[in-house]
Amino acid sequence: MSRVSGWVKALIVVLIVLALAWNTLAVIVTEHLWYADLGYLGVFWKRAEARVIVCIAAFAVTFAFVAINLLATKAVSRLVSTRSALVVATVAGFLAAVASYGSWMEFQQFIHATSFGKPDPIFGRDISFYVFRLPIIRQIYAGSRWVVGLTAASIMLIYLVSGALVRFGREGAEPGGPDGTAFGRRKRGRIVLEPIDARAKLHVCVLLGIGLCVIALGYALSMWGLVYSTRGVVVGASYADVHGTLPGLRLLIWLMLASAVFIIGTGLRAASTRTWVVVCITFVVLLGVSFFAIDVYPGMIQKLYVTPNELVAEREYIGHNIDFTRSAFGLDRVEESEYVVTEGITQAKLEGAADTLANVRLWDWEPLLATFEQLQEMRLYYHFADIDIGRYTIDGKTTQVMLSAREMDVSRLPSQAQTWVNTRLKYTHGYGACASPVNEIGQDGLPTFLVGDIPPRSPADMQLDRPQIYFGELTGDWVIVNTRAEEFDYPVGDSNEYSRYDADSGIRMGYLFRRLLFATRFNDSKIMFSRDITPDSQMLFARDIRERVRRIAPFLQYDGDPYAFIADGRLMWLIDGMTTSTAYPYAERFGDHLNYIRNSVKVSIDAYTGEVSFYIIDPEDPVAATYAKVFPGLFRPASEMPESIRQHLRYPEDLFKIQTRMYAMYHMTDPEVFYNKEDLWGLPREIYKGQQQEVSPYYVNMQLPGEPGVSFVLFTPFTPSRKDNMVAWLAVSSDADEYGRMVAVNFGKQRVVFGPMQIEAQIDQDAEISKMLSLWNQSGSSVIRGNLLVYPIDGSILYVEPLFLAAQASQLPQLKRVIVSDGTRVEIGPDLPEALGALVGRRTSTDMSAGIGTPDQMGEAVDRLAGPSAGAALDLYRKAQERLREGDLAGYDRFQRQLEQVLKSMADEEE
Repeated sequence: MSRVSGWVKALIVVLIVLALAWNTLAVIVTEHLWYADLGYLGVFWKRAEARVIVCIAAFAVTFAFVAINLLATKAVSRLVSTRSALVVATVAGFLAAVASYGSWMEFQQFIHATSFGKPDPIFGRDISFYVFRLPIIRQIYAGSRWVVGLTAASIMLIYLVSGALVRFGREGAEPGGPDGTAFGRRKRGRIVLEPIDARAKLHVCVLLGIGLCVIALGYALSMWGLVYSTRGVVVGASYADVHGTLPGLRLLIWLMLASAVFIIGTGLRAASTRTWVVVCITFVVLLGVSFFAIDVYPGMIQKLYVTPNELVAEREYIGHNIDFTRSAFGLDRVEESEYVVTEGITQAKLEGAADTLANVRLWDWEPLLATFEQLQEMRLYYHFADIDIGRYTIDGKTTQVMLSAREMDVSRLPSQAQTWVNTRLKYTHGYGACASPVNEIGQDGLPTFLVGDIPPRSPADMQLDRPQIYFGELTGDWVIVNTRAEEFDYPVGDSNEYSRYDADSGIRMGYLFRRLLFATRFNDSKIMFSRDITPDSQMLFARDIRERVRRIAPFLQYDGDPYAFIADGRLMWLIDGMTTSTAYPYAERFGDHLNYIRNSVKVSIDAYTGEVSFYIIDPEDPVAATYAKVFPGLFRPASEMPESIRQHLRYPEDLFKIQTRMYAMYHMTDPEVFYNKEDLWGLPREIYKGQQQEVSPYYVNMQLPGEPGVSFVLFTPFTPSRKDNMVAWLAVSSDADEYGRMVAVNFGKQRVVFGPMQIEAQIDQDAEISKMLSLWNQSGSSVIRGNLLVYPIDGSILYVEPLFLAAQASQLPQLKRVIVSDGTRVEIGPDLPEALGALVGRRTSTDMSAGIGTPDQMGEAVDRLAGPSAGAALDLYRKAQERLREGDLAGYDRFQRQLEQVLKSMADEEE
């Protein structure tokens, strides 16, 4: 019975091992198929090859070192057998391989390192040494410390237990045993430690020497690590580091190497009772010198010289930090100039800035997204995830557009409809998009649609011929297409249209083996047994575009806002890939780790086929160049990017936020000004939806000062630290021919320029606007104060803030008013032209009606006007009052606009 039980247990173990092996095989094979389908099989094999090589190298070196040392003890001791030595060495090698598994990229960067062409000021080493080579040297050191330390300790323990290393005796003792061993000695004289075996002594001395060489490497790493020191006022080697710590570390490196030679030489000499005393004294001396050189001496320099003369001592090293930080974050490329604000906005300035004013963004993404959801989602299962800002050439004019993809969200299907067939085979894709100009206000304060409805309606310049969305931001699960089940395409009244996937992408399901692989990977047996799946059906997985690109290139950092656009009749996605490092010398860190970043890679994804293309747009970035060497064929040059995609490049907002925060401090390039933080900047604040918040960077089409044309830029203003006035702004171009060009404009010290919060205060203090806001903010509705945007206009500053009105019942925000200011006064109008007209003194009767905030004011305006239309105006006024009493603000606003037209006609008649 016990024998049968043993076979059963063995069979269970075998089955478990096979199951685990099959699960692993299913993942590996399906991953291989996925990479092959995308055309990136080379990336799959390169990554696997690099991991295998690293693991084999770590295993081989560790195994050889441990095995040689353990087997060497057999000549002296019988405690270790050949089998046990090989077993221990194998285990050690396996652990080393596991520990090094994740270091494959560091090894590849070490091999394929690309020069930065910029040496560090202390050691003269190129930055590539610190970014690409030092990290792997640190890992080798960490591994060597453990392997050498544990091996040396184990060898010494073996020799001690076997009595081959030392013996305890008394000086002058005579042998007492028949074989002359120490165990039979007569006890007299003092106790001593005596070497027993010369081979054991030499072996231990060699291991100690190797250990000292490893320690010397650690000191060398500490020496190079001074470029990241935080001892001084900034990151990087300080005065005390360079004049105190650095000489001490150099001394210790040579002392360790000399001590290693000395100890190995001691092992080669004849046995002596003083051997281990000499070794111990050597280590004690090294410890003392190390403590003084690393801790005491630099501390004395810091306390006695640096602290009383900090600026004088650290000026040079502050300069290094400024230089390298600006270089690391791309701030050394910023073109700086001064912008003198001379006067307010005039009619002539508005006419000269017509191109900028034609694309002033009035719609904020949150109210617009809510409007898209209310008006264009069409069905419960459709969802707009985000609003993306871009620009298109429509009828020959550049038009700034806000667009959102209409994606499928099967989780919003009714619970009874969430069947396997529906979620996996039928509801497989979203459909179309919705797009609106950033500055147009339609009927009842709603947006106008360039692209909308199902099937999509759009101008020729934004024609969407392939509206299906199989790959997007909400497509988080796998589906199978081209099955016997019809795929839902889009709704038509009470019925539906159906379609079939018409692309070669996707993994063919094939027959039993592949179906079994996918059923195992996704833990879904229905894949095996569904009669709707045919050999020609295609598996689509990793459809979330962010997951998709991270699977291919996980070593890049990606912007958190992928954006959709229309190109060549197709819906496309672009994701910005950033190369980063934590090892750039002398550079201040952003957050807890990052101290180098570039936007060197653009990734395009076809929303229909899922095709992914990586483009290097900054060939001067050494990190991107190194990745291109590691993965030949992964990246394409920017010259191969289609023009239809190039027109929609956009500078990443996440990167710009990092750069603006760093530039707020590192625009100061004089070490003394930097040290005293004399000109520290901050990011302004604004009132949004009734709450204060930090102003976020925003995309605008504007004419930069001194530039001949309009550029699509990402823009942010600056204020002095803890103050509200505006001192500068920073803009970066997204245009293909000037991509990444950064322009910073300082307002100088001659005149105070109001910041966003100061303009918000002026708006709050305006009696007319205050009354209107109080009227609208009554029960059942709420006013949303949109983003306050800043535009430089020919020596002036234009501030623009939209006002949205949303009824609590419908949650459909309507853009009702636009507030403008030039810092000297605040005006309001139903749209931007009317508000600007009021700002420059072109106020008419229509402007007056737009600014009226209460029914009494409207009545007074009617009483002042006489003529044939007065009765009609009074009738409209009364209807507006009636709608207001009923809480119908949309109706109130409609009659107010009609009254506006009547008043305009009356004014024309008077003229």
